Amino acid sequence: YNHRIFKKFNDYSTAKMYYEELVEYKVLDMLQPAPEKDEVFIVIRGVRPGVYVKRCVACGGLAWRGGEVMVAVGSKSDA
Repeated sequence: YNHRIFKKFNDYSTAKMYYEELVEYKVLDMLQPAPEKDEVFIVIRGVRPGVYVKRCVACGGLAWRGGEVMVAVGSKSDA
C-alpha cells in the first residue's frame, strides 16, 4: 500500500497510547481511503493547527496524537 504512514516509537506503551488517540479521534478513518487529487486536512484542534496535504497531517499537524481534523477537497489557500 503506497499511501501508508509509519512512525517508530521507543517503546510499546507510547506507541499504543498514540495509536489509541488516533483511533479515538477517528483520524485513521480519514486516512484509510486513497488520497484524492486535491485533498487537504484541516487540523482544528491538535499540536499544530493548520492545513496539511497528503498524510502530513499525522506527523505535522497532530504530531502522531489525536485531535479534531476535517477533510476537504480544494487548495490549501481555499481551506
